[in-house]
Amino acid sequence: PIFVNGHDLIFERSIPALARPFAGLILEAFGEAAWIFAPLILDGRTRGVVGISASDLTTEDIDSVEAFANHVAVALHNARLFAALQRTEARYRRLFESATDGMIIIDPDARSILEANKRALEMCGFSQVEVDNLPIDTLITPDLLNESRQFFDNLRQQGEATFEFPMRKPDGSTWLMHCATSLFEANGRTLVQGVIHDITGRKQEEEALRRRAEELTRLHEAERSEREQAET
Repeated sequence: PIFVNGHDLIFERSIPALARPFAGLILEAFGEAAWIFAPLILDGRTRGVVGISASDLTTEDIDSVEAFANHVAVALHNARLFAALQRTEARYRRLFESATDGMIIIDPDARSILEANKRALEMCGFSQVEVDNLPIDTLITPDLLNESRQFFDNLRQQGEATFEFPMRKPDGSTWLMHCATSLFEANGRTLVQGVIHDITGRKQEEEALRRRAEELTRLHEAERSEREQAET
């Protein structure tokens, strides 16, 4: 910090010659006051200067002005971090909303849905208003409630998990959900992010193929049995 007592010293030490005619008009408005200048230091570099002027300033005020400048520097640093966080959140929001996969955010303690993107809402059959803070248990078939609770207990211990559950829509129809989940921290809270897919069609195709394979196996066994009987 610099303590300056008098306008002449300010002119001499800190104001370029070309700017002095304009600066003189400004300084005259303050009268014959003393000044204390303290640097604004961010990340080890000087980013600006704080200047305090008063007629009763003394060198004993230097520490206070320096402390004030440090507070201003911290505030500027926090403002930059906040702006960067807002940009990051905006990017995440765009990715979350435009994802082709269904994405949901769950509060594991309350076991409720906090957020869901458009694709997830389409699969679940709810609107955004209906799904906010919606208890998970209202979506799961009653016979799997205990298994669902056990899943969340395991998730807390392992940090990530995958499951498949039959889910209920508001109209009473069911669909099979595959969900890959992981824990993350946000604003001091532990939340769950889930990426969900409707695998109902795939499971139906797999079941159809399984049944067809069983049918072909039975036909093959019947033909072999007939050949064996004919040979004997």
